[in-house]
Amino acid sequence: MLCVAGQSLTMPPCPRGHVWSVVAVRCVRIDSPLNDCPPLQPGSSQRHGVMGSRRHKNRNSVYHGLTPKVRTTHVLSEMDLNLIEELFPSHPCTFLKGELLLPHPHACHWFYNCSLSPLDRRWDLEEPLTLECPYPQLFSLSVRACRPYKEVICGDRPEYKAPCAYREHSCSQPHCRSCQVRLASCEDLEDGVHPFPGREWTPWFVVCKDGRTMEQGNCQNGAPIFSPTVRSCVTSDLVPKRYGGVQPMCLGRPDGYHPDETGVCHSFFRCEDEAYKGSAQCPEGSMFNPETISCELKPNIPPCGTVAASDIPVKLCRGREDGFYADPYGRCSLYYQCKLQHLSAYLKCPLGSFNPTTKSCDQSLQLPSPCGLQPNPCQTRSDGTYSDLMVNCMASLTCRMGYVSRIDPCPEGRVFDDITKTCQYPEVTEPPCGIAPSCKGKADGRYPAVLRGCQHYFTCARGTFQGYDQCQLSKGGFFFDPYTGKCDFPQNICPPCGNKPGCSQT
Repeated sequence: MLCVAGQSLTMPPCPRGHVWSVVAVRCVRIDSPLNDCPPLQPGSSQRHGVMGSRRHKNRNSVYHGLTPKVRTTHVLSEMDLNLIEELFPSHPCTFLKGELLLPHPHACHWFYNCSLSPLDRRWDLEEPLTLECPYPQLFSLSVRACRPYKEVICGDRPEYKAPCAYREHSCSQPHCRSCQVRLASCEDLEDGVHPFPGREWTPWFVVCKDGRTMEQGNCQNGAPIFSPTVRSCVTSDLVPKRYGGVQPMCLGRPDGYHPDETGVCHSFFRCEDEAYKGSAQCPEGSMFNPETISCELKPNIPPCGTVAASDIPVKLCRGREDGFYADPYGRCSLYYQCKLQHLSAYLKCPLGSFNPTTKSCDQSLQLPSPCGLQPNPCQTRSDGTYSDLMVNCMASLTCRMGYVSRIDPCPEGRVFDDITKTCQYPEVTEPPCGIAPSCKGKADGRYPAVLRGCQHYFTCARGTFQGYDQCQLSKGGFFFDPYTGKCDFPQNICPPCGNKPGCSQT
């Protein structure tokens, strides 16, 4: 019978010659090693296949009594073979009777151990009688043992190299992190030390050999980050800013030597192809001059050196509106203030870089390079003010020595006009920022504003758009004549704006 919801349920009897096995939980042959029915007492009667309550009490003892010990001989008894065949029909252990350890066809690090108990509950979750070698060993067919992988010829057996292919590294407890999170794979990596895949620029690294993970580790306090570039543990000054370090950024900088980004006067670094090539320091007592690209005893570049005797403060603020500006030499944490076109103060951000848009210190990397990861629109431009195409001309940017010095937004609804150097409405601003007609290559004069209608025209002077105008009676007529460049009446203007007779159709 079976117990279902607290009620006994009588099951059909086992076939003739079979009995119910508590261990196997199914009908087995009477002569099967799994027949755990107690012998019938004289005078008693019991149907085959009916399980009495007394057998439940004997289940543990029967289970342990039938569990064979691991043998050292290479002979399986008939009882062992019958038990294996009964539980696992066609198992390899039933065919090769002279061996206890057999290679597994599906993995070179697996093998069959025919001396294991077929009644072990782990076979409910794993392939019966199957064990594996410790990582990264493989099972040797010649010596019938686990050996170092270099000593084993797998033949047709698949050879797995990742540690997560071994069952020993799988999760067997709740709240376990998956193997791929805990252990790195070296399958596609060359021999040597590598960053933990997926954890680049962190303390974690892995040592690979022949596509196998030989060791994992993490960098210590002195050099806390593993660099994929040099493939070793490094200090934070060799870690790019985008990964939390303080390495100078060469993105958006020309090749050559540059002053220290944080404003340390005696330090400088070199860039080549927008890649950082190392830092250095000036001899004791001297400072790096970004104007002359050399170390000097008394440079006159603020905030380093003797500034009072220099004309640099005058040049920094000449023609500038009052306000804050980014350092013109690419020193990201430095900025200066202009008042009445004179240098008022040179300041330094306590953290992060100066943001030329908000005119404040910012720790994000959403800034123009080289102080952030955004493109440097001033890299190839001369000093001056230009429309900021990155925001569809709705702001102006001031360039100084190839770096963005300041970004000023236009009032809502306006764009920056590169010709007038002021914010204008799009309809009176030439492309690419506005929709006004272009005067480039046109002679000075008036031209029809076709999109606005026959009454309108625009004026060009010195190759630039001067604005729209409208014909009226005081100007000579109501419609604009493109042939005379003057306002006139319809009867004096050829089609399509007028109805003058005798006009050519071409």
